Amino acid sequence: MLLESARTAHTDACLIAPFVKAEVVERIFAELSADVRVDMVTRWIPAEVAAGVSDLEVFDLVSARPGTRLLLNNMLHAKLYRFDQTYRLGSANLTGRALGWRAPSNIEILRSADGLDTDLRALEQALLATSMPADARYRDEIKRQVDLLVKAGFDPRPLAAEIGGLSASWLPTCPSPEKLWDVYCDRANARRRMVESAFEAARADISCLEVGEGLTEIQFYRVMSGALNQMPLVRLIEREAETGLDAGRAVELIAAAGGAAPYATDEMWEILAAWLQYYFPDRYRMEPTGEVLRYRRVLG
Repeated sequence: MLLESARTAHTDACLIAPFVKAEVVERIFAELSADVRVDMVTRWIPAEVAAGVSDLEVFDLVSARPGTRLLLNNMLHAKLYRFDQTYRLGSANLTGRALGWRAPSNIEILRSADGLDTDLRALEQALLATSMPADARYRDEIKRQVDLLVKAGFDPRPLAAEIGGLSASWLPTCPSPEKLWDVYCDRANARRRMVESAFEAARADISCLEVGEGLTEIQFYRVMSGALNQMPLVRLIEREAETGLDAGRAVELIAAAGGAAPYATDEMWEILAAWLQYYFPDRYRMEPTGEVLRYRRVLG
């Protein structure tokens, strides 16, 4: 949504969010026309920067782009994005997980509003008038404070929902999704009963999806299916499978997603299809020929 809005902007944009990651700013800037003016408002709180929810490198990206300025307001909590005469507002920060560019992604909302909305314009203008311009000196001071926090053993886990995460191109690697629970709850026994490569793949998948300890089998199932359901590639597959998704097209989608894969693309598709049928048996089914995956929408 934001990238499409950036692509069609002609005059100016305003990006307002407490948490801003450099990778997101780079992607938005790449879509903007060079003559579009940009104001960005964020906050630099040392603990948040130390946790990784915001990047000081955004200052360098803004400084390198003509007609662009970065303002700071440590009371900021609003998330508001304007491109010409259209606003996008909601819960999403400018982070990969908030925007669905990293998986598992956060559950967020962004909706459109008229760029002439007087309340939103007033908020934007008030923030621009009362926020502090960022400069290199202040950036360096925040960096010094961040370094002190890290040396003191700062724990970033309370802010983990906005940081880390898998690349949006991540794919499962264990060919036997029904064995994942066994690996999670009784690793030693599962290792004796599984092929070593499948066991290691299962262990890696569970680790990548950041599954916490102490879950019941039902909780584990819900965590795994929830993470899978949030993957951008799975959402794309869902749409295409409504009319039938053959293996050739599925391989194309996986290849287009990019990212490193430990197996051939067709093997990665076979694994992903197995996961989808295991975790969503009421939604996905493979045709008897084994070549076409179909999705049916579940109501209620």
